[in-house]
Amino acid sequence: MSKWPEVQLNSPWGRLILIPPGPEDDVQVAALRSDPDALRYLSFMPKTTSVEECREKREALSATDNAWPFHIHINLPSPSASAFAGQCAILRMDITHRSTEIGIMINSALHRTGIATEALYMILSHAFEYPDLKLHRVQFLTSSSNVPMRGWLESFGIQLEYRQREAWINGEDGWQDVVGYSILETEWSPLKARMQEKLTARLGLLRE
Repeated sequence: MSKWPEVQLNSPWGRLILIPPGPEDDVQVAALRSDPDALRYLSFMPKTTSVEECREKREALSATDNAWPFHIHINLPSPSASAFAGQCAILRMDITHRSTEIGIMINSALHRTGIATEALYMILSHAFEYPDLKLHRVQFLTSSSNVPMRGWLESFGIQLEYRQREAWINGEDGWQDVVGYSILETEWSPLKARMQEKLTARLGLLRE
C-alpha cells in the first residue's frame, strides 16, 4: 500500500473535487482511455483499454510510493453527488530531489471548459504546498505536436526546458518528439496568482 494518505482535494471555486481512484470509476476510465479524441496526442498508448486493465492499473498506482493519483469529479447539485471528468496524477516522484511529473486526461466532451486548468491548479497546489511533499520541481511531458497543451503551458509562462527526439512511439510505425516543460517552487507563487485570476474570471470569486 502507498504511504500517501487517501485525501480529497476541493477546488476553491467549488466546481471540482479530486478524489482517490476507486472501482466505481473503472468503467468511465476505460471509456476515457479508449476515446480517440482523448488519445489524440497520446499515440504511444493503446487505442483501447478494458475495464479489467483499468482496475489493474489503478491498483498498481495506488500501491506505489512514487505516484499519487486522483480522479477528477465535477460537483453536482445533489448532496454528495459528483460526475467523473478525468484523471490526474503526481507521477515518478523523486523525494530525494523533490521533483515529479504531472499527467492529466480529461473527458473530451469537457475540453475547453476550464476543467483542466482548475484540476491542474489543484494538483499543482498539492504538489508544491502539501507539507509532506513541498516539491521543488514539477515537469510536464507532451508530444511536440500537442499544440493545445503546449499553448496552455506557455500561456502561463511555464518554461520549455528540452526536446527529446523520437522519444515516444507514434502508433505502430513511427516516432514522435517529446517536449518537457518545468515549474520550480520559486515560480509557483506568481503562476498560482495567474491561474487564480483566469479561473476567477471564468468561475467567479474564490470560496476560500
